[in-house]
Amino acid sequence: MNEIEYYFSENASVIYGREFQKKESSWFNGRSYYPSYKYRIATEKLQMVYDYLSNELLDSNTLLPSKSDYHIIKIRYKFSSDLNAGFEMMAKWFLWKLFHKKKYHVRSSNKELADYLSGNDSIRKLYAAYFDPEFSPKVKGISKEGRYVITFRFSLIRFNPEIFNLISDFLLHFESKYANPGKENQSVIS
Repeated sequence: MNEIEYYFSENASVIYGREFQKKESSWFNGRSYYPSYKYRIATEKLQMVYDYLSNELLDSNTLLPSKSDYHIIKIRYKFSSDLNAGFEMMAKWFLWKLFHKKKYHVRSSNKELADYLSGNDSIRKLYAAYFDPEFSPKVKGISKEGRYVITFRFSLIRFNPEIFNLISDFLLHFESKYANPGKENQSVIS
């Protein structure tokens, strides 16, 4: 069992559940075929697709080959809410992050929502701690037919479970702040 499977089957928080589907295949990258895995978690509230593409890069300037895998993640989380304002968060470009404190930008027509997102500890840690130009999460929230839908899209060059812990914390806190009390499907946490 690889690290990704172990995390989501044994250690993942309640938000991700413990059941996931795995599809194994291979992909061709230049000179040979490498393993490819697609993990999928689907619950009433959460849909996650995690593509893991194993890869080995050979660089003529190095003596030893280096391993660089691709991890492409899409997370969609929805819950009942009357919140009508949407939001979008994205990382500042790499050089900006070197010299400035603020590592991400929040756009929303609702100032209270924008302030909440700018001050959210999990989001700040997510954007600040993983100082990697390859990791540039895009987070979007929209209101749709009495539900609020939050999507995360990002890629990694190595699996890091702390990123998923921060995302889980953010989603649960956001839901507890903006969910409709008394509506069905309110929370998976008791």
